[in-house]
Amino acid sequence: WGDSLAFYGLITGPFTLALHLMGNDIFLEMFDHEKHVKEILAFCADVGIKTADAYLEHGADVIAVVDPMTSQISSKHFEAFVTEPMNRIFDHIRSRKSYSSIFVCGDASRNLEVMARTHCDNISVDENISLKELRNLGERFHKSIGGNLKLTVVLLLGNEDDAKLDALRCIETCGNTGFILAPGCDIPWGVPEKNLQAVAEMLHDEYQREIAHRTIQQAK
Repeated sequence: WGDSLAFYGLITGPFTLALHLMGNDIFLEMFDHEKHVKEILAFCADVGIKTADAYLEHGADVIAVVDPMTSQISSKHFEAFVTEPMNRIFDHIRSRKSYSSIFVCGDASRNLEVMARTHCDNISVDENISLKELRNLGERFHKSIGGNLKLTVVLLLGNEDDAKLDALRCIETCGNTGFILAPGCDIPWGVPEKNLQAVAEMLHDEYQREIAHRTIQQAK
C-alpha cells in the first residue's frame, strides 16, 4: 500500500464477542460469576489474536478492535473485565510490528480515559464523543485519535457543503498531527459519492479549508 494508504482489519472486541456468546446474561454474570466471565473474555481474546494474525498475514497494516458494547458498562467494570483481554490483543499486534486501534461506537464518554490507558496505538470514536476531549486524552496518553464525521445528518442526508464543513470541524478541533479524519462508524448505504469526495477535497486542499474557515467566521 506504500506511504499513502493503510489497510485496516476490523475484529470484534472481546466484550462484544462475549455478549454474542452469552447474551444479555453477561451483565448479571459479571456480578454473580466474575471468574466465569473472565474465562469467557480470555477465550474471546484468543479468538481476537488469531483473527488479527489472519489479517496481518494477508497484508493488513492496522488492526482495529471494535468493541461497541463496552459503552454499556462502567469504567470500573471496563478495567475489571476488558482491559486485560484487550491489552493481550494489542500487545500481540505490537509484537507483530503492526499498529492497533480501539473503536467504540455509541456514547462511550465515561470510558474514554480507560480506553486511552489500554495498550492501543489509536482511539477512534463516533459523533457522540467530543473530539476536543478525545484530543486532550490522546495528547496525554500519546495515542493517535480518529473520528468523527456525522454519518446520517451530514454524509447521508446532507450535501457537499455540509460534508466539507463537518470535515473542517473535525480538522480544526484535532489539528494535523496524530489525527485520522474518519466517519464516526460504518458509512450508511446510499451515501452520495459526491459527499465523500467533498470530504477528501477538504482534507487535501488547504485553500478550500481557508475559504471555509473564513466563511464560518463571517457567519458568526
